[in-house]
Amino acid sequence: MANTFGTDILIQAKDPMKAADFYVKQLGFEITDKNPKMVGLHGPHINLFIEPGPPLGGPVLEVTVKSVKEAKARLKKKGCRVVKDEPDFPRCYVKDPNGLIYNLTEWPGCQCEERRCIGKQRHRNRAPGAAVARTGANCAA
Repeated sequence: MANTFGTDILIQAKDPMKAADFYVKQLGFEITDKNPKMVGLHGPHINLFIEPGPPLGGPVLEVTVKSVKEAKARLKKKGCRVVKDEPDFPRCYVKDPNGLIYNLTEWPGCQCEERRCIGKQRHRNRAPGAAVARTGANCAA
């Protein structure tokens, strides 16, 4: 079972820009992306993404898996609870029996499986169902 923990953490906030302002002023993050669906902040070793919505109950770590559908089914059998499901993305937020929340994500069309894929943000922001054309070392899909 191959998976990869990413350097991304996701939270939801009622006012993503207000939350982003806190992380910029207090922790030195830089806003690198602003759109109605998400505010992206980057630091030297970690990325923080803030989506509008009610808090999910803690920060969300990102885990890349080969198949979100298969991982979700397997984890539910082991006591995980689905917090938020977005099959069209595809991604799924699960809370495990230890209280950790993580976003299961996959990159259809990209087989690079690199932890530091430079196309990561473009993968995440692609339109649902859109193909990712390039794969491999330092994927910039």
